[in-house]
This record gives sequence, structure tokens and C-alpha cells, in this order.
Amino acid sequence: MRRRSGRRRRDPRREPLTTPVSLPPPAGLRRILLLIAIWLAGTVLATATVYEAVTVVAGQVTAQRSAGLSPSDLDQASRRLSPSPSSLTPASPTPTSDRSPSPAPPSTAPVPAAPATSSPGATPPPPARTFGLVGGTAEVSCRGNVASLDWATPNSGFSVETGSSDSGTQVEVRFRSDAHESRLEAWCSGGQVQGSVREEAT
Repeated sequence: MRRRSGRRRRDPRREPLTTPVSLPPPAGLRRILLLIAIWLAGTVLATATVYEAVTVVAGQVTAQRSAGLSPSDLDQASRRLSPSPSSLTPASPTPTSDRSPSPAPPSTAPVPAAPATSSPGATPPPPARTFGLVGGTAEVSCRGNVASLDWATPNSGFSVETGSSDSGTQVEVRFRSDAHESRLEAWCSGGQVQGSVREEAT
């Protein structure tokens, strides 16, 4: 009979697996790594922005300093621009013309017009006469041998009445109040006004 050896044959199906297997990192670690990456990117971006701003400001300051001129530079520039005495030449006098000024035109002053004279055929105004009475004032004029009343104005407290007589050739005027009466009779004689005045108490 064969003896069984003390060694047993290994069953490959029963042997444990010895190949290392990489396990995925947990979710918390992934989140931490993502935050670190974001922070690094932000830091780089901020640093680049600050550097760009500092560069722009430094360039402006340098340009302003280079644009400014010192007093010595201004003095040299003014000396370069000022002309030398030898380059200044006196201006030649301008020849004056011998023409005499033209005479002014004669002034034409308006000639005063001669006063108008009445033509021989114009008729003079009719003669008039003013009568002053206690009760008022009246004016009578003549047109030929006919007397005409021009106007009659009573005084305060009086009233006026007018009329004619002797076929209209004579004028009558009465100024009346409660205590007095003034009466005028006027006619024409030789082209002149004639009249009579009567004052009576009433």
C-alpha cells in the first residue's frame, strides 16, 4: 500500500488572493483636494492681478517724472528759442503817400421855408366880442349885419337862456338865478358887435 505523504496538495480555488487592489479615496478626501485646487487657482489669479496693477501705476509715475522738466532744462530751452541780437533787423520805414485828404462834401443845410402869406382872396374871420356878466360870459360875432352867438357859459348857481329878435339880426342871452338876472342884447352895426347889458335883482 502507498503511504500518503504528509503534504497536501493546494487547491488553487481555496487559496486567498494576494494581488493588491487600489481602493478609491473616500468622498471627503476628494472634496478637500478640490477646495485646495480652487484656493491655489484663486491665489495665482489674485497675485497676477496685483502685479499687473502695480506695473501700470509704476509706468504712469515714471512717465510723469520723465515729463516734468527741471528749472535748468526750462532755462536752456528758453535760450534756444530766444533769437540772437544779430538776427534782429530793424524794420524799414513805410513810405508815406503825399496825397492830401480829399475835401469833405459841402453840407446841404435845409433852407427855412418862408412864412406862409395869406392870399388876397382869403376872407378874414368875422369880428367877435366877449361880454362878461354877473351871471356868466358870452361871445357874439358878426357875419355881415347879422349877429351870431358863438357860446354862452353861466356862472355857478345860474342857468342860461338864449334867443334872437329883430328878424334874427339881434341876439339875446339871459343868465338867471334865484336872486339875480343878467340880460344881454347884441347886434351888428358896420360890421362891429354892439350890445347892451342889464343886471337886475329878482
